[in-house]
Amino acid sequence: MYFNKTRARFRRILSAFTVILALILSSCINDPDPAESALRVGDRCPDFTITLADGRLFSPEMFRGEGGLIVFFNTGCKDCRAEFPEIQEAYDQLSSLNGIIPTLPGFEFVCIARDQGPEVVTDYWAANSLTLPYCATGDRAVYSLFAPSVIPRLYLIDRNLTISRIWTDSDAPSAEILLQAIRSMRAR
Repeated sequence: MYFNKTRARFRRILSAFTVILALILSSCINDPDPAESALRVGDRCPDFTITLADGRLFSPEMFRGEGGLIVFFNTGCKDCRAEFPEIQEAYDQLSSLNGIIPTLPGFEFVCIARDQGPEVVTDYWAANSLTLPYCATGDRAVYSLFAPSVIPRLYLIDRNLTISRIWTDSDAPSAEILLQAIRSMRAR
């Protein structure tokens, strides 16, 4: 009898521990609310300089007069992996149009890894046939200039280096919506 009561108590404690552990672990996986964004639409894009995987230096100043898209990601993030094909499609469509349609030449895309080094990102890019320009520094230095949490995170930057639009995992755009937003911003 005593053994059965002890066993039942142990099961309740183990169940409670399992629930608490699951909550703790899920809080490590899920970032806080995207409303905590350090930057908002209308803010100026922070200044930084990074070296892209192809060796080119990039600074948001390069968007001046043309505009661009900054994408923060991690290849281990399922939402990021789901969004890459949409971003790649928009990139491919704009790349094939650059110079042909006067309102789109010079628009740039830059993907910046959050907490991932070059080896992992380079392997992922190759395995998934991605051609988007990217940087993988292995830290959050640039990302922290923009936000404390949540990926994927896309920033549409206008020709005056002002943030025109922000998308996160909760409203990640299709290629079509992304292209419409770019064209709309460029028409202003």
